[in-house]
Amino acid sequence: MQILTLSFWKKCWPGLVAAPALAIVAADIGDRIAWLGGAGFGILSGVIVASLFKMPAILKPGFSAAGKQVLQLAVILLGAGLN
Repeated sequence: MQILTLSFWKKCWPGLVAAPALAIVAADIGDRIAWLGGAGFGILSGVIVASLFKMPAILKPGFSAAGKQVLQLAVILLGAGLN
């Protein structure tokens, strides 16, 4: 699994730090907008920001990994905790 290698972390750390930080901000703002929620605000703001600005190249590997490998690992760990 690529996520366990040092080269993966060296390449992806900026995006892997930025992704949860943005998620925390989206969840906080989403909690203040009760009808939208954190996930809804995160998706909506992500679509708007992605259409207005180009993503910095340094964040692309980490965002890609967070959306694929880290998410898969989280689902596996979540499933391991089920009865």
